[in-house]
Amino acid sequence: MSLTRENFKRGTAAQWVNGVQVVLKRDPSAASGYRILTSYPIA
Repeated sequence: MSLTRENFKRGTAAQWVNGVQVVLKRDPSAASGYRILTSYPIA
């Protein structure tokens, strides 16, 4: 699901998306060795 800034401002519902881009950052202290830096919906 995606809640855009405009959706939030207008009080409208979040929308379903078909994909997401995830940016990982290496983190030796994490169990997997990575942490999520950011993520966002893609078309």
